[in-house]
Amino acid sequence: MKNFNIPIFKLKFDIKSKLKFLKGAWDILSSDRPLGESKYTKEFEDRFAKMTDSKFALVCSNGTTAIELALKSIDVKGKKVLIPSNTFFATSVAVTNAGGIIELLDMEPDSFSIDVKDLETKLTPEIGAVIIVHIGGIISHDIKKILSVCKKNGIPLIEDAAHAHFSSKGDYKAGTIGDIGTFSFFTTKVMTTGEGGMITTNNKKYYEKMKSLKNFGRDINDGGIIASPEGNNFKINEFTSLLGCIELD
Repeated sequence: MKNFNIPIFKLKFDIKSKLKFLKGAWDILSSDRPLGESKYTKEFEDRFAKMTDSKFALVCSNGTTAIELALKSIDVKGKKVLIPSNTFFATSVAVTNAGGIIELLDMEPDSFSIDVKDLETKLTPEIGAVIIVHIGGIISHDIKKILSVCKKNGIPLIEDAAHAHFSSKGDYKAGTIGDIGTFSFFTTKVMTTGEGGMITTNNKKYYEKMKSLKNFGRDINDGGIIASPEGNNFKINEFTSLLGCIELD
């Protein structure tokens, strides 16, 4: 019996994409703009927000830090965060880094998502947030009920949409179902920039908090002079954003 070696990813960039990247890279290296977040980063964020029907989109270093920023913006420190038992390590480590306490939820077998009945039994005042993971880009068939249960209990719902770029179910679009959506651009994902992440939200307060936290917790209202120890450096560079723009094409 013949053995087949199936790679975890197989990237193929067409000639048009390669030429676009070379042209963009030439522009970056020939300008006086920073090599950090600048022209292409803003374009990447604006276009991603538009394509997901989000009011705000914020790029960051990877999908894991995207979840961490989301959790810090709603302040889960010392609180329990419900996450599905079926997910990658990144979801849980983001909770720990944000100061939350992990509590696992059962999964249901159809969409590999969180089980609504288990969710209902575990929603207590101790819960700071619920994270739903759209495994394989599949949005739970119980998403309407999950959203309703969280809203009824006043618990923020965060979407780990690392696999779910532009996934939808009826009127629901990944990244805009809950309070905050998080995406990954790792090499194995639907669209990739090598590394990188994106956060989407319709909540201006959360957006501004996350924007501050990803840049050392600098206060955007004082010109960024004062930093905060709760923040970190989760920024990216223009070449990553350029590739993201090309991927959106």
